[in-house]
Parts: sequence; structure tokens; C-alpha cells
Amino acid sequence: MGAVNPDYYTQRKVEPIDVIERVCEGLDGRSAWLLGNVLKYALRAGYKTDDPTDDLTKAHNYAHRLATGYWADE
Repeated sequence: MGAVNPDYYTQRKVEPIDVIERVCEGLDGRSAWLLGNVLKYALRAGYKTDDPTDDLTKAHNYAHRLATGYWADE
């Protein structure tokens, strides 16, 4: 199992988990899970790897699913 707080999540003044918890508070489970993933991937873009494309694509797909009920490629 990988590190609980890998470097790409702890290089900022505020940790992404703190943002996710505050933003998703009070949402229904489905919406919180989808929005949490949008935030997770968007906030780590460019930190996990030098190329943020994969993480931004994932964030986009979760945002699309949240907004429409479908994955972006469906």
C-alpha cells in the first residue's frame, strides 16, 4: 500500500482532503463522491507527474458524470 499522504498531496498550504471535506459537506453520497474525485484529480494535477493531462482528464470525466449522469466518453 502506498503512502497515506504522498508528496503530491502535501506540497501546498492546504491539503486537498481538507478542501474536499469542506466542499462536499452536506452533499448526498453520490454527489460528494463524484465532486470529491473532481477536486482530488484537479488539485493534484501537475504535482503527481510533470504532465497534468491525465489528472485533468480524470477530473473532467468525474465533473461530466456529476453534471450529466454519464461518463464523458459514453
